[in-house]
Amino acid sequence: MGEDEDTGRPVLRIAGPNDAVALMKLKQRLDEETSFMLLEPGERDTSAQTLAGHLEDVSRSENSVVIVAGQHGDLAGYVELAGGKFRRNRSTTHVYGHDPARLVTAVTVMTVVTGRETERLT
Repeated sequence: MGEDEDTGRPVLRIAGPNDAVALMKLKQRLDEETSFMLLEPGERDTSAQTLAGHLEDVSRSENSVVIVAGQHGDLAGYVELAGGKFRRNRSTTHVYGHDPARLVTAVTVMTVVTGRETERLT
């Protein structure tokens, strides 16, 4: 058991294809519990296989990352930073997450993970 697990604090890590089932459950729960997410209940593609493929693609990307917060053996949250695909927006990142108050932390983590500075959050 790690120090963060002892204190009950979430442990941040980069998501991979093996997180697809747990991440899909979290996304569906958030669809039910929140009104600020893009999708409403029933609108999401619920295929864990499709999500696993997406997570695999993101893991090979040079400018995108999905970060999950694990707590007590479950996923407590996530943030997805999706970089652009064109030269002019390759270093632009769109931030998706369930807790807007913690997005700055996720962007800081992305900077550490990618070694790139983040210039602005707008």
